[in-house]
This record gives sequence, C-alpha cells and structure tokens, in this order.
Amino acid sequence: MYAAVALSIACDRGAERALPTVHDDFGQEVVPGVARRIISLSPATTEMLFAIGAGSRVIGRTSWDWYPDSARLVPDMGPGLRPNLEVVVGARPDLVILYASADNRPAADRLRSLGIAVLAIKNDSIGDLARTLRLLGIVTGDSVRPGIVADSVAAT
Repeated sequence: MYAAVALSIACDRGAERALPTVHDDFGQEVVPGVARRIISLSPATTEMLFAIGAGSRVIGRTSWDWYPDSARLVPDMGPGLRPNLEVVVGARPDLVILYASADNRPAADRLRSLGIAVLAIKNDSIGDLARTLRLLGIVTGDSVRPGIVADSVAAT
C-alpha cells in the first residue's frame, strides 16, 4: 500500500513538472495550471479567448470589450488600465490577464501578492498574436484550438 501511495505522489510530481513554464511580458513566471475562471483586462485577449473556445471561462472583461457580441454578456470589471482591484478580486478569478504596461505593473504585483495568477501580455503587433494564442492555449489547457487559430492568422 505504501508503494502505491509513493508511486501516486511521484506520478503527481512528475505531471506537475511536465507542465510548461510560462513567463509573461513582465518576466514573471505564471503558475502552471488550467485556468477555469479568467478575467481578461485586455480586449484583444478577450477576443482571442472567445476565438479559441474558452469564452465560457471568462468571468470578467473591460468596459472596452465589445467583440464578440457574447463578450458583452460577461460582467464588466471596469477599465483595463489601472483596474479596480477590489472588483477584480471580488470575482474570485484563478487567472487575470492584463496588458503588460507600466500602468498595470502595480496591479499585477498586488494580484500576485494575493495569490492570484497573472498573465501580463503585450499585443502590439500581428507577430504577438500567434505567441499570445499559444500562451492562452497553455493556460487554458488546450493547445489544439489556439494553434489552429494562430496558423490560420499566419496563413492570411
């Protein structure tokens, strides 16, 4: 019996190590895991989450998120820059995605200090799109759909 428990623990530890390490655009490591409750404080990222089929996991968005239409049904968390942390934390996300800017660094640091995973991303060019889609695939646990969308964009 002890051998089975030890093997189970070893397998669990091995599985944890198998998850890819993700670093955001602030250079911070994002704790691996599959995000189920995502607040997206970047309109471009919100659109990407819906495009890869993860829209049902989005529990918060910015006031600027108008696309896709179904994103408007998601609760508005306010602005994407210098977000209202009380509102964000109150929604109990397991991941907050925000734009990697100097204005958002204090919010990202505070959320991390509260134990909330943060993925700070810059989406400034078409070149950033494929990388962002693949990062979203990692944090949502689905690399197939983000890869298809990234390949489709690259082909156009």
